[in-house]
Amino acid sequence: MTVGIITNSYPPNMNGVAVCVKNLELALISKGINVVVITPKVPGVEYPDYVYPLPSAAAPQLMSKDLRLTITYNDNKILQFLKDHKVTILHSHDTIMGGQDTIMIGQQLKIPVVHTYHTYLESYGYFNIPGYKLFIRNYSKFICDYSDGVVVLSNKISNYLEDIGVKTKMYSLPNIYIPKTIEETSKHKPYRFIEEHLLEHSYNILTFGRIAKEKNLINTIEQVTPLFTTYPKLRLIILGDGPIKPELLEYIYDNKLEHKVLLFGSYNYTDLAVISSVSKFYLNTSITEVLPTTALEAISFSLPLVTINDNAYSYILKDGINGLYLANSDITEGIIRLIENPDILDNMAKNALQTFNDYQSVDYGDEYISMYKDVIINHKHRHISKKVFTTFQNSLKEFFESFDLTVFDYWKK
Repeated sequence: MTVGIITNSYPPNMNGVAVCVKNLELALISKGINVVVITPKVPGVEYPDYVYPLPSAAAPQLMSKDLRLTITYNDNKILQFLKDHKVTILHSHDTIMGGQDTIMIGQQLKIPVVHTYHTYLESYGYFNIPGYKLFIRNYSKFICDYSDGVVVLSNKISNYLEDIGVKTKMYSLPNIYIPKTIEETSKHKPYRFIEEHLLEHSYNILTFGRIAKEKNLINTIEQVTPLFTTYPKLRLIILGDGPIKPELLEYIYDNKLEHKVLLFGSYNYTDLAVISSVSKFYLNTSITEVLPTTALEAISFSLPLVTINDNAYSYILKDGINGLYLANSDITEGIIRLIENPDILDNMAKNALQTFNDYQSVDYGDEYISMYKDVIINHKHRHISKKVFTTFQNSLKEFFESFDLTVFDYWKK
């Protein structure tokens, strides 16, 4: 079996999808499965032979600071690359950018296509594009229904896809998470920041990941702010970078929180390990998650989870056992409960690490391989008319034209 992964997010880009895709790749290779990857090229990066880097352009800032995008994956060179590697099944990890092209390639090669629905796109309403919700629903249904199987990472997404009428067989599989090895290092910012801000002597709450509007970070800050007066040693640490970092910094300074809310910027795994070691728990109030990798990373460092009651977290969060699963209006009171009850927090920390160990004990690599085999066995080649593809290609073109952004100018030619 050879799996062809098609994705816009791939290292060195380090968002949640890129991490998940790389971990899936590593898990499959460790099981003897051949893997090839098609992804936008990042300038200056040398890729191995099994990765086909495509011409790319920088994504708009409102999407991601470092993400590269390519408009089409579907050309003869890519088809030949996939034929040369005898690809058995295609696995798409992008609904918008690569989903349609993956289906078209599958049609041409007469091989099955699996799609992982990574992102709860409908919740990104801040784009303020007329008809956005309807477009996302119709387009998502198209991509899923013309795939041979859909991987859903949580009940949140399976329920959503069922609600919009998706009929394709769904496979409930979580992300594979492979922890990195902590490197020897001496010049990472968090080491210096620990000393500068006396973090070993403060009560630190940690949140980390991409600094983007959908992460609801201003709400996260608002939940903690009322507690700074009562608990002078309390600090909220935010690790990450992204398109709204300037806006977030402006909010912090306008509210005179620069000594209480510490935005440290980009980080690597070593940085995260060091900051986690001086933090009490992980806080996330985002409602746009599907299956947040950051929560897995947090419990791997024995950090209890405090999250909004979105069922994207239900796969690992056990309320009252390894963290708190709260309504947004109850987050501040939940934080107080943990500050005032260190014994409860210590017990949650132990349970958080045990939850991570339990998650790691399941061989999800084998489960993905079983899913691929099931899709291949049940694959029935369907001819999709050119008219159908043209209709959805035009809707995608109109969607990008709504942004009125130069990176998509060649859609208008």
